[in-house]
Amino acid sequence: MLLTVAAGQAQVVVDGEFDDWRMQASLAESFGDSAGALDLGPVQWRLDTAGLWVSLALDQPRNLQAMDHTLALLLDTAPDSGLAYRGHSGVDRVIEYSAPREQGLAGVTVLTASGSEWRRGAASDLDLRSSPTFADTRFELRIRAFDGLDGASLRVLLSKDDKTIDQTDAVVLGAASQPVQHVRPVLWRPGDADLRVMSWNVGGEAVRRDPQPLARLVAAVKPDVVLLDEVPTGVDFTRVFDDTWTVVYGTSGGSRQRGVIASRLPLSPAPAFETVKYPDGATQLVRANGTPFMRRDLRRAGADGISAAGALLRFQGTPVLLVALDLQCCGRLGSVQDRMRHYQAEGIRRAMATTQQDFSVGHVLLGGDVNLVGSRRPLEILADQSGPGGSDLQPVAALQPDGLANVTWYRDGDIFPPGRLDFLLHSAGLQALNGWVLDTGLMDAPTRANLGLSLGLESVSDHRPIVADFKLEH
Repeated sequence: MLLTVAAGQAQVVVDGEFDDWRMQASLAESFGDSAGALDLGPVQWRLDTAGLWVSLALDQPRNLQAMDHTLALLLDTAPDSGLAYRGHSGVDRVIEYSAPREQGLAGVTVLTASGSEWRRGAASDLDLRSSPTFADTRFELRIRAFDGLDGASLRVLLSKDDKTIDQTDAVVLGAASQPVQHVRPVLWRPGDADLRVMSWNVGGEAVRRDPQPLARLVAAVKPDVVLLDEVPTGVDFTRVFDDTWTVVYGTSGGSRQRGVIASRLPLSPAPAFETVKYPDGATQLVRANGTPFMRRDLRRAGADGISAAGALLRFQGTPVLLVALDLQCCGRLGSVQDRMRHYQAEGIRRAMATTQQDFSVGHVLLGGDVNLVGSRRPLEILADQSGPGGSDLQPVAALQPDGLANVTWYRDGDIFPPGRLDFLLHSAGLQALNGWVLDTGLMDAPTRANLGLSLGLESVSDHRPIVADFKLEH
């Protein structure tokens, strides 16, 4: 059984780090362990005026949004109301991870009691944030505050095939506390910053139709280096970068989703990235186990190569390798798509190693959509700098403007909850001084006006840009 402890005052952040949960309140389990089956581990909660925060654990790694069980949060927010859910009466709202669907268990469904029926909604209805997206044994999430949370009761339930596997006792949440305020200067550049980098998955066709939102973003952020992924051919980058910029257009990945790298400093293409070939085994995997879409694209993908671009930047006398990439989407732990991400990461890592050896590269900056909705392994492969004196690449700890989550992907009304799919990795010799996920929807109007930004970024892409300042450590 779990002991209930007093809630502390530390602000929780949905970022996949759990130090901020040490003094939060816990729920007690009411079921024992089921031998060999998936079980709930510790569940904790915090209620403040920013919303309901929940940390939960499983005893086996799973993708919370795509597993063979359903994990549900049950909320009773009003007396004498609600419906029955898996044997529990008076339930007013349910948040289901890996919700039952016609084609399997996937995504998130929000159920709201409405008269005698459940009204179905999406994660965006509650501004849900959760982390991580990859398979793990511990997760955290936040539900936006709404009427009725003060004094509501909460229970967490794990089920499979209409059978409850494990659950917690219900707990009364009590009154919401005041959250610790995050006051974060938006895009303030430290005086000792040597290099500002922006990485963005521009999402395809919208940027070809109208590159002006990207141009306004570059003008507002004032980066020294821009890493773009999922770029179609035919984008008029003269409308984005003037002749003081050098632009390297990636050729690997075909016409639909290339990488593009731009810098205010001189760049040259990295030859190993001209065509980043798929490793042996990738084509056999797709031919034998791939989806119809993957098999249809197999011949073209084999010829076009992996979606990655590389460029060399000489910065303060040191060669810096810049990489922009976009990995396979979709799938879950162990799926064909997840295994393809492994192959793609290995191909990119080989191109990186060749470039590092051939050009005596001192530092690496890598950005793009890693699509970690299966295992964490692709990120580990990309970060691997094993070898004499090697130090693995580190992800920038970038948070959204409110400082409460590291979400980089958001699609209103989608079955999948917002999550961190995009990463900016850096070598040890480049110290990350700060990091931002530039979500204009979370900025107030004066801040957007001062930056010259509008709410138009989401019309370009469902991914949000990452911006970071670096200091070169000599």
